[in-house]
Amino acid sequence: MRTLLRRARRSDRGFTLIELLIVIVILGVLAAIVVFAVSAFNDRGVAAACQADRKTVEVAVEAYRAQNNTYPNSETGDPSGWAQLVDGGFLREAPSSNEYQIHLGENGEVSGCDGAAPEPSASTTTEPGGGGVSPSPSASSEPAGAVSGITLSAQTATSVHVSWNAPTSGGYYNGFMIWLHTPSGGVNCDTPFEYGAFAYTGANTTETNINLSAVPAGSYYMCVQAIYDDAVNNPTGSLDGPRVGVPITKASTGPAAPTGLNVTSITATGAQISWNSVSGANGYQVRLNGGSWVDDNASPYSASGLSANTSYTVEVRARSGTAGNYTYGTPSSTTFVTLPNTPTGASAQQLSSSWNVRFSWNAPSGGAHHYEVQWSYQSNFNNATTINPATSPVTLTNPNHNVTIYFRVRAVNSAGGTSGWSSTASVNNTF
Repeated sequence: MRTLLRRARRSDRGFTLIELLIVIVILGVLAAIVVFAVSAFNDRGVAAACQADRKTVEVAVEAYRAQNNTYPNSETGDPSGWAQLVDGGFLREAPSSNEYQIHLGENGEVSGCDGAAPEPSASTTTEPGGGGVSPSPSASSEPAGAVSGITLSAQTATSVHVSWNAPTSGGYYNGFMIWLHTPSGGVNCDTPFEYGAFAYTGANTTETNINLSAVPAGSYYMCVQAIYDDAVNNPTGSLDGPRVGVPITKASTGPAAPTGLNVTSITATGAQISWNSVSGANGYQVRLNGGSWVDDNASPYSASGLSANTSYTVEVRARSGTAGNYTYGTPSSTTFVTLPNTPTGASAQQLSSSWNVRFSWNAPSGGAHHYEVQWSYQSNFNNATTINPATSPVTLTNPNHNVTIYFRVRAVNSAGGTSGWSSTASVNNTF
């Protein structure tokens, strides 16, 4: 037994120094691997958080524009624009982080996350207009495709609405740049941001308003370009799409307001509207009661399909420029009231057991402000007596006896305009 114990003690020895050093090196390598792996996960987390915050801000900016017809920071002078988004309920708070910054510029431009965003995978595909198309620049270095279908509408002396179709091919893009350019030497869209007439939208937005307030009169190009806004992956702009432009003209001034506006030949269903010609105008527009503007080449304009006994406000404005790029002047306006329809069902009768006579009629469609009734002992209404009742009927008390009495009525509107006379009604005032 003692011999066995001695042998066991001789075999029970510790690690050598070399073995301990090997173990320490292995543990150090494993620790380094873990640290670098965690750091990579942290970087991707920061990049993802930045992109999420930026996307939230872009959505809030577009929601603000949809409600207020302008971008935050574009009119109030707020240097950041965050207050407009937060106070309006579009953001709970402005994004804040020690790891990254989101910037809000003029005309709703949102930037930030440059270099922080994880590059899109070469196998990732996104629908055109939804943030880009596959492959990503990091995979193929293919520039973004060209926009198409640029349309200008609702142009005034101070703004124009621009819309376009997103690229259907080409490389990745994450926004659009829109600007006004003065053509020079046959080269169009080569210099952006003239006169402050520019805007930036996200990849999901294919329309915007461009401010023309500071733009002098003249001929320009409205330019749109799909861009890859990333200072790290696209520092020179070589991956941006082609610049595409359409002509736009700004008139020297809006035409003057028409003078001499007058409404004549008024009936129950129509009227003729006339005005004096405006120097420099190549056409006019007319509208009634705030409805749609209707084009008219020259005075006069015949309005039809109106309602009887109805008040209308008519506006006329002059235009200049070319189709799709018209500039409209200040409108002139006036009011008129269409005539009432003619009353029907005229009837006269002697009241029983008296010399009194009653005259009645049916109110016309569209009504009347009041009525004008004439009665006479002569069928041609010579020496007629006129009364102005508000409604039917009217009663004559003890007129001449044993004679025929004739009646007729017409409707009157609030402006004093009258309908035609009704048919004549008569009664013999005898017992």
